[in-house]
Amino acid sequence: MNCQEALSLLYDVIDKEASEIDAREVEKHLKNCQDCAGVYRLEQSVNELIKRSSSLRTPAPELMPSRARSSISLTKSIGRTAGRKQRRQIPFV
Repeated sequence: MNCQEALSLLYDVIDKEASEIDAREVEKHLKNCQDCAGVYRLEQSVNELIKRSSSLRTPAPELMPSRARSSISLTKSIGRTAGRKQRRQIPFV
């Protein structure tokens, strides 16, 4: 596994969404590549910080992983759309 492949799977490994095979291959790569291991440690630290702070409040969008930002954005969008539909269905008296 090269650096590009390992880094492309890094967030799946951190989020525990990677297959066992991919996780093992990334782990092997990280043992042999200090550059990728440094990126992993940094991203893992940021991920832990987000988890700890999320119990206190919603973290700033720039601190959230892109998947989380997309998920929250989509949820808000769906909520706004649902809210508009509900308001249109209320008859005027």
